[in-house]
Amino acid sequence: MARSPDSLPIRCINVAATVLRFDQDPAKVLLRRRTGVFAGLWCQVTGTIETEETAAQAALREVREETGLVPNGFHSTDVCDQFYNADENCIEVVPIFVAILETDQPVRLNRENSESRWVTIDEAVGLVPFVGHRSALRHIENDFVERTPEEWRRITDAPL
Repeated sequence: MARSPDSLPIRCINVAATVLRFDQDPAKVLLRRRTGVFAGLWCQVTGTIETEETAAQAALREVREETGLVPNGFHSTDVCDQFYNADENCIEVVPIFVAILETDQPVRLNRENSESRWVTIDEAVGLVPFVGHRSALRHIENDFVERTPEEWRRITDAPL
């Protein structure tokens, strides 16, 4: 990444998605234990935006590739994780989405994950390593669990 002497670059190349399941009370969040980068850490679904793909399309693709799940609804949280990437000397911005399941579906693991589990939002906040994702989980709890999300948050350009 080219460095400017008077600015710090901002880039958005990754996405994250929180998978919520509503067939139990309280609602559950899917976490997966990572292999490779971040090995051993419990995380939500994350991935890289591919060429010609929107951020929402990338997040939904990653949900399907990493879990095999087909959500009933897919929404923007209106929240982005942001952090300083020291290796690249840039600010990373990661849009966060919500995939909603209304029924139990089997979770498939891929090579990026060694196991998965459904946990409450409180448990997820205690397990995820990234401060931005912990904050986003509380936002998701407020806007998607405790109330019905506004229709304008529904993603329609990433077919379910």
